[in-house]
Amino acid sequence: MKKFIFPLESVLAAKRLLEQEAKRNLAQAEDRLSREQSRLDELNKEKEHALNSWYELVQNGFRSQSLLQEVHHINVLREQIEQQYTITEQARQARNLCQEQLRERFMEVKSLKTVRDQQFAAYLADEAREKDKEMDEFVSGAFHRAVQLGSHA
Repeated sequence: MKKFIFPLESVLAAKRLLEQEAKRNLAQAEDRLSREQSRLDELNKEKEHALNSWYELVQNGFRSQSLLQEVHHINVLREQIEQQYTITEQARQARNLCQEQLRERFMEVKSLKTVRDQQFAAYLADEAREKDKEMDEFVSGAFHRAVQLGSHA
């Protein structure tokens, strides 16, 4: 019985490597997005705290210098939040791209595996036909020999 050889095995192996690389890239992109989102959350909490401080200053009778410092701090935080939001969105887009690339690699590998499985099933069917043919020839040959032996007797 000859050995089954999938002619696209090297392509399948390369696609599997690309799929593994896509998984690593996705993990890195998700980690980056998580860090950026955490940073954005921290800035929002800091802004909320600064706004609360500002409200307290207004309610408790404020000193103009303290109020101006708090307003400046809040404005700086707003700018940082805006920048961080942009960075977070870029990280989200990069993660989405990695997800799409992984999905494509997965489908490529799955398609090649399906082709391989179909070719292997065809190989097994061919092998079974060959064995049946050999058995038929053996039985037929044995029958002809038996007939020939019987006619000579």
